[in-house]
Amino acid sequence: MSLKYKSRRIPQIYDVRKLICDGVDEHGRPIRAFETLEEAKRESDHRSRVLARHGSNDLADTLARCRKNDRCGSMACPMCSRIRRINTACSVLQFLDGYDEDALSFVTLINPDDALPAGRLNEIVPKRFLARTRRQLLRLGFDKAQWFALAYFDCEWDEGWRLFQPHIHLVAFDVPASFWDRLVERHFGSHERVRVRKRAEPITSLPRTSNYLDKAFWLEKVRSGNPRDLKPRRPKRIGFPISIEVYEWLDRQSDCDLRCYIGAKSYRRMIMK
Repeated sequence: MSLKYKSRRIPQIYDVRKLICDGVDEHGRPIRAFETLEEAKRESDHRSRVLARHGSNDLADTLARCRKNDRCGSMACPMCSRIRRINTACSVLQFLDGYDEDALSFVTLINPDDALPAGRLNEIVPKRFLARTRRQLLRLGFDKAQWFALAYFDCEWDEGWRLFQPHIHLVAFDVPASFWDRLVERHFGSHERVRVRKRAEPITSLPRTSNYLDKAFWLEKVRSGNPRDLKPRRPKRIGFPISIEVYEWLDRQSDCDLRCYIGAKSYRRMIMK
């Protein structure tokens, strides 16, 4: 499902292109700046070549034709993704600007029961996935008057177990850690493959966190203890043929279906309480 993404004037104080720079995180790991237009173009050319090589000519042509004055709007397009993520991060930063950063947390929720093997990615419907999570939160007593959560859908390919693992990233305000514990205990399954089903962390960089909510592309990961005895390694670009399934799935999505706000709402790209 294609939507035309348009660049808009971004105030410099909310522009992730200026705010996210190369550096080192608190664990000593290198972190990269926001991707440049040239990097997005190289990724787009790579995807177009891979898709054309393996028979997905329509989508390959769509990505190849994407130009500044005629954006394709595909969720699989890195060029359009870059524009979308700049706009998304701006909206999130503007909304969070008035809140105490110490009361904000970055939460990742992973339910092992949601994992699916290759060939079944089309069964994942983010809108339903997020709506289910919203119902679960409200039934647990999520206080929309005092709290809020900005939730975004994400997914990764677990090469060791050969599974897609959908999950959710949230920026939450004033929600106690015990609330997420109750959510996981009541609604999430368990599996040795996923050792941490809930991770709630303080936010050390709002621009980088806002950018991370709306991911540029999914990653391939290998965790220890997998049945294929693959050694754990750093996340990398998903390889063929799984990448073809991912690109085609992304092309069928709408960006508004990959996010859900609880205790907040969105109107014309602006998030408000």
